[in-house]
Amino acid sequence: MRLKTVLYVFINIIILYRLVNSNELIEDNTDEILEGVKSIYRLDYNRSYEIFLENFETHPLSPFGLIAVEWLKNQQIESMKRANDKLEQDIKRVASYYKEKLENNREDYYSLFYYGLTLGLKARLSLAKKDWLGILINGYKSVKYMKRAIDNIKDDYDVYLPVGLFSYYVGISSSYMKIASYILDIAGSKEEGLEYMKLTADNGKYGKYEAQGILAFVYLYIEGNYNESLKYSRLLSEEFDENPYYKYLMAEAYLEIGQLDKVIELTKGIEKYLPNLNNRVKRENEFRYNLLKGSIYLYTNQLYDSEKFLTKCLNFDDFDLDYELGNLYLRLGFLYDMLGKRTNAKFWYRKAIESDNRSITVKRAKYYLNTPFNLEKNGG
Repeated sequence: MRLKTVLYVFINIIILYRLVNSNELIEDNTDEILEGVKSIYRLDYNRSYEIFLENFETHPLSPFGLIAVEWLKNQQIESMKRANDKLEQDIKRVASYYKEKLENNREDYYSLFYYGLTLGLKARLSLAKKDWLGILINGYKSVKYMKRAIDNIKDDYDVYLPVGLFSYYVGISSSYMKIASYILDIAGSKEEGLEYMKLTADNGKYGKYEAQGILAFVYLYIEGNYNESLKYSRLLSEEFDENPYYKYLMAEAYLEIGQLDKVIELTKGIEKYLPNLNNRVKRENEFRYNLLKGSIYLYTNQLYDSEKFLTKCLNFDDFDLDYELGNLYLRLGFLYDMLGKRTNAKFWYRKAIESDNRSITVKRAKYYLNTPFNLEKNGG
């Protein structure tokens, strides 16, 4: 899972909206901090970074916000591995900052919450490495501190998101991981996790955008509930029209439910924004554009045009998480089955399966590895 959002997507900038109504905050810079948060979703990382830096000493959200935005900025100029390595060092620094505050005041529950969130970023790094035990251990430490803080923060829907996300992860884990979670005394189910995240997405004040992004991602890639994914990606696209990622999530959901006219319209919308993007954001969205174009041609049986666009996607594979690559490999399998090249098709199905990321794509690739894809029969 991932949070470009979001998870989006998963704990990269989770709850940057969080606790803006804290009684510790300085009232005269609340609007500025909110602008810093919204700038992230508008892809204006420089502006967001600038705001958090200016308010480092006067707003408790800023230290956590800085490392989240710096991570996103580093992804634009570094490899993903290098950006993650730098984030790991930043986590240590900011965790020490909050820990020192807690040593001076054990009842500073907002610092305790941020301390837990900062540790949660370590779980996010473990996710990129598919270090499942690391996710569990780091997530456990994160949730332990956040739950203590939440017990003292009442009537706030935003606090359900991080606990819900971890509960969902435990719920979809393998039997081995569930045994480990039992030993750590962590209860969790995917149903409970989804409900918690929906509480924030539907009712939250500051955490709703991140929750919506995570749910759009989870329902699309893991649950295979495309109408629910569409519900949340549409909300985000309406709020942040300048961010093509949310149009992409909508297009993927429409693709899976067979509304190609909507996919075509959204793909044109993404194309319009490509000239305005830079660095990694541009490359990622070029990948998504080519994947959608190739998929449109695939499902309209224009196979050589489909191959042209889908193979272009192979020029970029430096994703932090591999869910989008999984869809690419699956559709390449579909393409070569339709071209009668079964050996090639099996190669790409195996590539999708190798991602081993608990996605619906892996399950479908296992099926088509044994049963050739047929457009008329399977329809995608």
